[in-house]
Amino acid sequence: MYDVRFSLFTTIFLLVFSGQIFSQTKILSQQDIHRWKKIEQEKLSSDGRFVAYVLESATSADPILCVWDSATESTQKFPRGTEPRFSNDANYLIFRIKQPLDTLKTLRRKKVKDDDLPKDSLGIFNLQTRKLEKIGGVKNFSTPEKWDGYLAFQLETAPPDTSAAAKSAAKKMKKENKENGWRLVVRHLESGRKDTVPFVKEYVFAEKNPRLFLATTGRDSTVLPGVYFFDFEKRQLAPVFLGKGKYQKLALDKTGNQAAFLADLDTSKARIRPWQLGFWSDKMAAAELISVRRDAEFLLKNENATVSENATPRFSDDGSKLFFGIAPPPVLNDTLLLPEEIVNVEVWSSQDDYLYTMQKKRLDEEKKRSFPAVFRTAENRFVAVGSEDFQVRFTASRDADLALVFSEKNYSQQLIWDGVAHLDLFALDLKTGDKQLIVKNLRGQPQISPSGKYAFWYSQPDSAWFVWNAQNAQILRLTDNQNEKFFDEENDVPDLPDACGFAGWLANDEAILIYDKYDIWQFGLTGKPAARLTRGRETKTIFRYLKLDPEEKFIMPDSEILLHRFNETDKTEGYDWLDLASGKQTKWQSGKFSFSRKPMKARNSWDILFTRENFETFPDLQFSGKGKVKQVSRANPQQSEYEWGSIELVEWFSLDGKKLQGMLVKPPHFDPSKKYPLLVNFYEKSSNTLMAHRAPEAHRSQINYSIFSSRGYLVFNPDIPYREGYPGESATNSVLSGVSFLLSKGFVDEKRVGIQGHSWGGYQAAYLITKTNIFACAEAGAPVVNMFSAYGGIRWESGRSRIFQYEHQQSRIGGSIWEYPLRYFENSPLFSLDKIQTPTLILANDNDGAVPWYQGIEFFTGLTRLGKPAWLLNYNEEPHWPVKLQNRLDFQIRMEQFFDHYLMGKPMPRWMKRGVPAMEKGILQGLELDDE
Repeated sequence: MYDVRFSLFTTIFLLVFSGQIFSQTKILSQQDIHRWKKIEQEKLSSDGRFVAYVLESATSADPILCVWDSATESTQKFPRGTEPRFSNDANYLIFRIKQPLDTLKTLRRKKVKDDDLPKDSLGIFNLQTRKLEKIGGVKNFSTPEKWDGYLAFQLETAPPDTSAAAKSAAKKMKKENKENGWRLVVRHLESGRKDTVPFVKEYVFAEKNPRLFLATTGRDSTVLPGVYFFDFEKRQLAPVFLGKGKYQKLALDKTGNQAAFLADLDTSKARIRPWQLGFWSDKMAAAELISVRRDAEFLLKNENATVSENATPRFSDDGSKLFFGIAPPPVLNDTLLLPEEIVNVEVWSSQDDYLYTMQKKRLDEEKKRSFPAVFRTAENRFVAVGSEDFQVRFTASRDADLALVFSEKNYSQQLIWDGVAHLDLFALDLKTGDKQLIVKNLRGQPQISPSGKYAFWYSQPDSAWFVWNAQNAQILRLTDNQNEKFFDEENDVPDLPDACGFAGWLANDEAILIYDKYDIWQFGLTGKPAARLTRGRETKTIFRYLKLDPEEKFIMPDSEILLHRFNETDKTEGYDWLDLASGKQTKWQSGKFSFSRKPMKARNSWDILFTRENFETFPDLQFSGKGKVKQVSRANPQQSEYEWGSIELVEWFSLDGKKLQGMLVKPPHFDPSKKYPLLVNFYEKSSNTLMAHRAPEAHRSQINYSIFSSRGYLVFNPDIPYREGYPGESATNSVLSGVSFLLSKGFVDEKRVGIQGHSWGGYQAAYLITKTNIFACAEAGAPVVNMFSAYGGIRWESGRSRIFQYEHQQSRIGGSIWEYPLRYFENSPLFSLDKIQTPTLILANDNDGAVPWYQGIEFFTGLTRLGKPAWLLNYNEEPHWPVKLQNRLDFQIRMEQFFDHYLMGKPMPRWMKRGVPAMEKGILQGLELDDE
C-alpha cells in the first residue's frame, strides 16, 4: 500500500512538475480571437503617478478602462470606460461610460431609433478618495489642459414629459438639437457645484488660464444669442458679442486674453453667406466684427474674397497674429432649371492641371478650401498670405514673421507619370505679404526652422540637404555624400532616393540634426564642420531621436535626449540616453524586444511609459519611474493557455548568389525530424519586424502567424530585393531560393507548401505560380495580373493615374508601356495563366480604391476558361481589403479552410465544393465541412 501511494504521488509530482496537468495548453483557432485585447488611448498623468489605458476587444466586446497607480502598483477597472483624461493636477480622471453593446444591439433589433437609444454617461473618478460619480446622458466633455478645478460637458436632450400639459407646452418651447445647441454644464470638480448655460453650440477652454469661451443661440431675455465668457469667480456669463445670428469656429489664444470667432448675422436666405471675423481682447469692452473689406491693399490681392466658414481661426503662440481663412465666392448652380434641363457631362482635357478623376475626388474638399490670411492684432491690420495657386507652411508656433509658400501649378501634370510634382518655393513676409523667390523647380518637401530663420529641404535630384538663410537670402548645401550618404542607400525602385530624415533643430536655429542610414549628425550653420553624434555605422545600429515632449519646438544643446536603437544584424532594439553637451551615450533598455517608437513622458516628471514586445511577448505597457521598470498592464493573460510558436531569423543565398534574410515561424514543440506544412507569406522586406508581436486577430489581408503556427504550420517570410524592370523575376529569385533552402533542412513537407500575399504580395504570388508548381495552393489578395490594363487605370481612392507606380514606384518597371512593352508582358501573370497548376483563391473587392477589382476578375475568368481550380471572394462595398469585422473574420476562416484542405488534408468546405449561389448570399455562407 505504501509503495503504491508513493508511486502514485511520484507520478503526479512529475506530471505537475512537467506541466502536463496544470498546463494543458490549447491550439489557437479563429474562434479564440475574441479573447484578445488591444491597449489603446494611453494617458499619463502630469505628475507621472497614474496611467490610464483602454482595453479594446479584438472583436466587438465592451471596452474596459484601467487606471494604474505607480505608488501602489494596483489597477482599478471601469467596465465600458473610454476617452480618459486626467485633470491637470492629477486629482481626477474623467471619462465616458458607454452603454453595453449587447443592450444597444437588442434595442436596434427591435427597430428602436438611434435618437431613442440610451445615452452614454460621464465618469468622474477622484484619484485621491477613489470615489466614482456618474452623470447620465452626456453628449461631450472637455477639461482644461494646464489649469485646474473645472470640467465642462454637454447633456443630451432630456426625456420628454408625456403629460398632456407638458406636450402642449413643449410645442411652444425651443428644442435642443443640432441647430439650437444643447445645455452646457460647468462643473467645479472639488465641490461638485454646477452652472448651466442653455443652447450652447460650441465651447472651448483656454490652454493656460481659467477662461471658457462659448456660443449660444440664447433663451428668451435671460440669455441672449451671442458669444460669452464664463466668469468663474462670479459664476455668470460675461457677454462678448450679442446679436441674433450664427456663431462658430471659436478660438482663444493660449492665455485666454484674446478670442476670435466667425459670425453670420444676415437674416436673409442669401445662398452665399456673409461670414465675418469676430475679434476680442481683454483691452476691449466687447468684440468687434472686423471686415476684410476695409483694407484696400488686402482686397487688391484677394479680389471678391470673403471670410471662409470652413477654417477655424488660430492665434500664434505669442498672440501677435490671428490666422483665419478666406475664400472666393462659390460657383452656384441655376436653381430654376428642371432635372431634365441639366446637362451632366464630364469634360476631360489633356490641358487640365489635374486629371478629372482627381478633381472629382477632391471636389468636396475644394468646395471647402480656404486660403490663409493674417490679422496682426497689435497693428489692427490684415496681411494677404495665401491664394488659390499657393500652399503655405508656417512655423509650429506661428510666431515668426516668415512663412513659406509654394506652388506646383507649373508642374502639376507630372503627378500623372512621376507621382510627385515639382515646386516653385517662395519666402513670405508676414508683415508685408511680399513674396521672395527661393528656388524654382524644386523636388522636395520644404520646411521652415522653428524660429523662422531658415527654410530647408532635401532635394531628391541632388540627394542632398539644403538651407536658405532668410537674413541674406543665400542657399547653403549641407551634405555632399562624398564621405557619408544622407539618402536611402537601399532604394530599389526606379526613382530618386528619399532622405533618411532629420531629428530637429537646436535652440535658436543654431544647428540642424540630420540622419544618415545609421547615425545622427549635427550641422551648424555658421561654418562649423558637421559632427557625428552617434556611432552606429560600425555595428550596423540605427539610432533615431525620440521626441518626448509633444510641444517641443527645438532641442536644447545641453539636454539629454532619448534615442531608439535598432541593430540590423540581429534585429534587437533598445533605448539610449545621449548627453548632447558631453557626447556621452548610455544604454537604458536592451534585449530581444521591439521597443515602442513613441514612448510617453509625464509633463512634470521624468516618468516614462513605453512598450516592449517580441513574438512571444504582448506589448504591455511598461513604466519607468525613479527606480526600476514596472509592468503596468497585463492585457492578455490567457495567452499562457495556448500553444504558441517561436520565430527566428534565417539567412540563405538567392539564385544569383546574394545573401538574403527572412523570418521563419515554427510550431510549438518543433521537432526537426518531422515534416511540417509550410505557408509562405511576404510583401517586400519584413525581417526587420522579427521582434514584433503578432496577437491573434482578424487580419484584413494576411494570415495570422500565431494562429497558423499554433495549428502546426511553418510560416516563412523572405525579404525580396528588387532589380529594376524585373519585379516578378526578383520575387522568384528570392522566394524560391528561400523555400529550397528550407526544404534542404528536411523538416518541410515538399508536397504541402502554400503561398499567400496581398496587394503587391498578391501580385507576386500570382506571378510565382506561373513559374513553378512547387506550391500546392495559393491565395492572392487584390493582385494585379495584367500590367497593360492596370498601367493606364485609376487609383479610385485618390483619383490619381496608376502610371507613376509602374514607371517609378513599387511596380518597378522603370518606364512606360511604349518604352518597355516586353517588361510589361513578361511581368504580367495573365499571359502565363495556362502554366498554372496551383489551386488559387483570389480576394478582389468591388470598392477597391488601390487596385482595380477587374484585375481579380481577369485573373479568375482566365483561370476558369483554362479549367483551373479557382475561387474569388468579393466583399461587397469593401475597399482594398475587408474592413468590417464580420468580413475580416469570414475571410480568415475561408483562408484557413482553404489552406487546411490542401496542406492539412481537411475536408473541402461547401463554398469551395459548390460555391455560394447569388440567391444564398448573406444567408448561407457555405462554411460547413463535408466529410465524405
